[in-house]
Amino acid sequence: MSIEYRNNDAVLTICQNNKAGSVTISELNYSASELLGFGSYELADQPLSTILPQRIADLLNEYIDFENDTNDVGSVLSKVQSFSIIGKNGNERAYRIKIYRIECSGGNSYFSIVLHDAPVIRRNEALRKVIRDNFRGHESLDQNTSLPNRSSLIKDIEVMKHHMNNSDMLSCFAVVQIDGYDKLLAQNGREVCNELVKYSVSMAKRSLRPDDVIGIVGDGRVGVLLVDINNGSERLVLNRLRWQIASNPYVGENGRQVGLTVSISFCGISGRGKEVNEMDKCEAALDKLHGDATNILIDTSINY
Repeated sequence: MSIEYRNNDAVLTICQNNKAGSVTISELNYSASELLGFGSYELADQPLSTILPQRIADLLNEYIDFENDTNDVGSVLSKVQSFSIIGKNGNERAYRIKIYRIECSGGNSYFSIVLHDAPVIRRNEALRKVIRDNFRGHESLDQNTSLPNRSSLIKDIEVMKHHMNNSDMLSCFAVVQIDGYDKLLAQNGREVCNELVKYSVSMAKRSLRPDDVIGIVGDGRVGVLLVDINNGSERLVLNRLRWQIASNPYVGENGRQVGLTVSISFCGISGRGKEVNEMDKCEAALDKLHGDATNILIDTSINY
């Protein structure tokens, strides 16, 4: 499932412990900490009801079924009208929320609650529409895959930089490399490898949002432009993308399976100041990998 962590989103991670019959706060990101006035770990392991108005806390107590997943905390909260949270200053503030089940482990279910502030939503959605329209204005396609080609991606990055100069939007560029691509090409030929690239893209899109851009950088390499992403959450998106591809082998027309893994390098995009060629930087990092390295995530801001 693709989780829309965007710049300025406040994200709470909560844990439903069925054995203990409790719902607690596991963590909150920087935006949530700033928004609610609590320190990053001040609410850790505290009941979710700590920050909820009584009417919502009562609904959770009444409707959560700790023995039946059909009425877990996520499904109950998704039905709450006029959701609000009480900040450290005691003020109650309304939000539009999106809830995602992110993990089940040891009898515990973990959920992300993404808080959307209505004015910010409208402003960012309008800006993303302008950016999408700009992307389409110069799009050129790779002839083998019908995906945006390298020159198109380069122009997309420049468009992104232009808009970042006039907003607080953050973005990231990544290059996704199919591991052992030269060997796969020698064994299977160009036509099959084109299908492997397109299949990898289709798997990757499950972890991306409609605003994100994916295209061809070169042989066995795909470029991903993450638009309006929260600082630090690019790792979550890209790790999920790696897992999505590794967990779903390609099945050819003859029923033969081809297991794929990818290595990814990524680079934050800077609007103002330093002139950086993000695509070249990401490719250079992948070029330094040893031939037998697989399923690697490289942050090019560290030692590159």
